[in-house]
Amino acid sequence: MSFGGHKSACLTLSSSTFPPPPRTHTHRAARKSGDGGGGRSFLGREPRTWLLVADPGTFSGTPENQFYLGAFVWLLLLLLLVVLATGRAFCAAPHQTPPWPSLPPCGDAAKQTENLVGNKPFPRGSTSCPDAQYGTIMGIPVAVITTGIGPLAAALCVYDVMESFGPLVKEIIFGGTSGWSPQVGGVLNAGACGQANREGRVNRVGDVCVSPFSVNWDCRKASWTMTAKDYEAGGADQCSSPEQRSGPSDTALFGQCMFADVTPSQLALSDEVLAAATAPGARRELPPPNAQVVANQDAYWSAMRLGTGVEYPPYDPAALPRVSGYTECAEIDSQYFWSGAPWDIVARSYVASTLVAGLPGSTATPESVTAVSAMEAIGLAQGLLRFYAKRPRATRRVPFTVVRGMSDSTMQPVARAAPGSPAWVNGVPVPPDFANGYA
Repeated sequence: MSFGGHKSACLTLSSSTFPPPPRTHTHRAARKSGDGGGGRSFLGREPRTWLLVADPGTFSGTPENQFYLGAFVWLLLLLLLVVLATGRAFCAAPHQTPPWPSLPPCGDAAKQTENLVGNKPFPRGSTSCPDAQYGTIMGIPVAVITTGIGPLAAALCVYDVMESFGPLVKEIIFGGTSGWSPQVGGVLNAGACGQANREGRVNRVGDVCVSPFSVNWDCRKASWTMTAKDYEAGGADQCSSPEQRSGPSDTALFGQCMFADVTPSQLALSDEVLAAATAPGARRELPPPNAQVVANQDAYWSAMRLGTGVEYPPYDPAALPRVSGYTECAEIDSQYFWSGAPWDIVARSYVASTLVAGLPGSTATPESVTAVSAMEAIGLAQGLLRFYAKRPRATRRVPFTVVRGMSDSTMQPVARAAPGSPAWVNGVPVPPDFANGYA
């Protein structure tokens, strides 16, 4: 199959390669528990796996659900995210210009339904979500839902789904693309500005994070005077943490911002996805990045190497994408497209705090995690929380997890302000779509 009109990457899936996983999340009690809904007769009586995406095509030009409908198998969301992340790199907005590698235009060749057998749209008026379809994939009942972009859209759609179809929701897997910290532990860290990070693993376009945890980036109290003090001093030190007061743990001021109270079933579902992602059959089927993705990555890390003096490992086009689990990455959400090492430092501190709050025994720090910048996971969590707030006696809670593929970095390459200086500035610039924190 082809993506975005580019035909060099193919993905062929078969039931013999990926047999359906055991049904570990049964819902026999759901229909009796008053969990909501009562369902709709057109979906039958069998609980389904609900696969959620955000973008109906208004951002990328290609509806994200087309990647589900055209090339996916139950629980191998890893494959979708790799394709989706690298598939975004198969196309480019009109403003992209040389010397960076040119890409074919977006939006003109969305892949249509193949693997979703017997797919049908939900009847008109049955849901408020922008798009909803159902069918089977390799015999597994699924629903493919587009929530719309942003946390509010996601929350409203998820709440509506649960109100209308609660007993028929077996589990929820939300997927999409995201901007990542370029390295595990970041390239720069305040308090250790003498050199760039030489230890953290490099994150590459197409890598995947599987995590049920999320945190709201916008929960902060700051002022321009505090944030801009470095500018007033005559510089813009990239190795600094913007001064701010309060943060996502201040529920009295912001309400709930850290979604760290996950259930054992959420962790179990995340573990199933991680196990599927690392199964030999799954690894063999992953599509390699095309030449343009490789060239973009080489250009980015060459610019970073020039500025930091660190010898990063060369990009191996034959290497398979890495999959990170919920002990080392989590989604941090905002509708603010941020970019820069200082904001990445803050984002990693929020992610680390969330993991410490949610995982007993976690020793996560900003120097050990990856921040995954997107928009919808907090909406998914909030929608389910509000649904169950009305049902305190519910005997079961729908497990969910979020899988995000890396499509770009959260910062530009950096360089020392002067030889021997502890201050850092932007280095050789790359096009904004390579480093805008989300793409």
